[in-house]
Amino acid sequence: MQPLLGVDMKMKNDMSFRLDFKKSRTLQMSFINYQLTETNRTGYTVGFGYRMKNVNIPFLTGKKAKKTASKSKSKAKSKKTKPGSAPIPGTPSGSGTQANDLNLKFDFDYIDDLTVNHSLNQQDISQPTRGSRTITINPQAEYALNRRLKLRLFADYRKIIPKTSQSFPTTTFNGGLTIQFSLN
Repeated sequence: MQPLLGVDMKMKNDMSFRLDFKKSRTLQMSFINYQLTETNRTGYTVGFGYRMKNVNIPFLTGKKAKKTASKSKSKAKSKKTKPGSAPIPGTPSGSGTQANDLNLKFDFDYIDDLTVNHSLNQQDISQPTRGSRTITINPQAEYALNRRLKLRLFADYRKIIPKTSQSFPTTTFNGGLTIQFSLN
């Protein structure tokens, strides 16, 4: 289901926000039993993201934290390049995720779904046959150890509340750690 209205913003401070409103309606006519099946679906999505640059997680990177600010300032000045010179070897160039960047994302979805059968040969008979409310919460954190290796910690919580007595309420939780190694 594609968004009917949506706002996707990325700020200068590497924060991002997303709002979506989704709406769909499907009608199916059966001439065998003279029934019209109507499916209405409405969904809302709220998302938030934040990218933190140069985050040092000592047990992952193996680097110890700097204790004085004056040493880090002097090293930062020596690593800067002059305009027009080549980039420092070993550092990524261009846009995208750089080494030691931490990307945090959080998405919340709410979907309301209902299917109703209308009998056309009998007046005023409408019967819901299927429907549910689905709530999804999806947080994740991605950490780039270097240009080629990324770690992603994620969770996916989904709760389905049925609107008819034909199915049961279900709750699922998936989570884990993904290691991504790219050859480029």
